[in-house]
Amino acid sequence: MSPADIDVVICTHLHLDHCGWLFDLAGRPVFPRAHLWFGAADWQHFVLDPRSRMLDHIRQGMLTTDGARVHLVSHDTTVVPGVDVTMTPGHTPGHLSVVVSSGVHRALLLGDAITCPVQLDEPTWHAMGDVDPQLAARVRERLFRELEAENTYGAGAHFPELRFGRVLTGELRRWIG
Repeated sequence: MSPADIDVVICTHLHLDHCGWLFDLAGRPVFPRAHLWFGAADWQHFVLDPRSRMLDHIRQGMLTTDGARVHLVSHDTTVVPGVDVTMTPGHTPGHLSVVVSSGVHRALLLGDAITCPVQLDEPTWHAMGDVDPQLAARVRERLFRELEAENTYGAGAHFPELRFGRVLTGELRRWIG
């Protein structure tokens, strides 16, 4: 498989560590056929706002990508059967998480909505990059409840060893990876 074979790329948000690999230094797409999915509010915040810290070659690449291949998400939606995105703002204005499902089984790809499992014990701890820490905390609480469901597993982009786990309910929530 080559980069030209990739037809869908979902970015949970537009911080450089999550999208900086979409374009080369000349602003050419690394995945020339891919449809790009990300939050509409992130497009406004990072791509259209010249004060943002978006690198010029990435901004240029995004602005010159065929508009039919750029999908700006502003509500929960299906990308392809079995792959949905759900809005999880707070870390960034348009942050989204990816839900991969098959039958009763679900995997939540959390991006940076939850940056570390210790946030179960300390729900008010937020990431330095959270643009709205209070909203991010409410979104984390919602995601923790979802991760308590049977047959639901999750992984955050910066979790230790990037292992999937789930939340066990009880007197204290516990992350089991």
